[in-house]
Amino acid sequence: MWRSLAGTASARLAALFAAAITVAALLPMLLIYYQVSVLLTQRIDHYLERQAAAAGPVERADLLRRVGDRLDSDLHRISVAGLFDAQHRRIAGNLPVLPPSLPLDGRAHAVAADRTGNPAWTEGTPLRIVGRVLPDGTVFVIGGGTWALSEIRATASYVVFLWLAPIIVMAAATGLWLTRQAVAHVRDLQRSTQRIIAGDLTERLRIDGRDDDIDRLAASINSMLDEIEHLVEQVRSVGNDIAHGLRTPLARMKTQLDRLRTGPPDRARLDGALDALAAELTQTLRVVTALLRLAEIDGSRRRGSFADVDLHAIATEAVAFYEPLAAWRSVTLEARATSARVRGDADLLSEALANLVDNAIKFTPEGGRISVEVAADAATATLRVRDSGPGIPEGERVRVLDRFYRAEATRHLPGSGLGLALVAAIMRLHGGRVAVADNQPGAIFELILPRAA
Repeated sequence: MWRSLAGTASARLAALFAAAITVAALLPMLLIYYQVSVLLTQRIDHYLERQAAAAGPVERADLLRRVGDRLDSDLHRISVAGLFDAQHRRIAGNLPVLPPSLPLDGRAHAVAADRTGNPAWTEGTPLRIVGRVLPDGTVFVIGGGTWALSEIRATASYVVFLWLAPIIVMAAATGLWLTRQAVAHVRDLQRSTQRIIAGDLTERLRIDGRDDDIDRLAASINSMLDEIEHLVEQVRSVGNDIAHGLRTPLARMKTQLDRLRTGPPDRARLDGALDALAAELTQTLRVVTALLRLAEIDGSRRRGSFADVDLHAIATEAVAFYEPLAAWRSVTLEARATSARVRGDADLLSEALANLVDNAIKFTPEGGRISVEVAADAATATLRVRDSGPGIPEGERVRVLDRFYRAEATRHLPGSGLGLALVAAIMRLHGGRVAVADNQPGAIFELILPRAA
């Protein structure tokens, strides 16, 4: 498992994570180390500068005694003290020569030990030295080694290492653990993807609920797979529906042709058979057209072109269009519409209402009555069609919305059984629904839609 992590993007992220944690832990320690070094150096410098300043008003004899006392009390041989005449010749102290690079300004400066001429100090030994010219021209030099400061720095470095080592180990372990988790998740995604490639369109990528980038990517891919599955199912459904819708008329046409082949030649008989075949072909074309239209609507997910639609206008236009047909069938058609606005496609909503009104006229007997109504409440708007036809039994009110289903009382009438399925598809596209109720006598169809905001 761990070998497979090497070279992966997750492994690189884990290394970056460990490096970031290490840097974050190291920076404050380095800052503390630097501040301590600066503070100790400043304290040493201030002490030496005060000692050099105090030598100004002192007699030479007292100054020589001070130099001797400082060197005698220096058990670790880390002090520097010296007195030089105006020509920089040594008078006293443990400095054989005056360091040529030392500024005589009364301020502490860093001087390498090899510049002091004292063989007791090895090359590179760090020293802090102050040189000051006294009123009589004498040069007073005082200083000391910074071995103690170097030891403190070494100790601080060791402490930093002790502090940093477990942090690096923990950061690396945490990064590797996170990497392993990420790789495991990615491998799950790969396995799911392979099953999808193999043809299982019901497979979905696992979402752990962490709402991280991988979860969001998996959710997006799952949404895409839902859409692909929906489209594939639509293609399969259209194929099945076409086969179902064409089987019966094609069988009837074959029967007609068989009868023509076996029967005696007769002009009237031939004309009748051709008329029957033409009617069957017309019905077949209607079924295919309806199925393609149904697939087009059911497969549409685009609502960007939706606009505010007034159902009152749709209802009155439908009544005006179908009124001549209703009058010819001796059926009263009227509108009882109030204004109610929804978000939708006006053409599709008109098509849905037209299907309902056309069915109502078809199934309502002479002298019957049909009303087209618009009602609304705070949340929904409803297009309602009432008729006084045979009605729909309660057990069939859901099934009449299925493709090719026809109610028992109306199966003797011409039709494809797709009109109400088309209405249901339009309602699904608009986020609405179709409700069927009893009008006693007749049926009530309601297109219930969410109101426009």
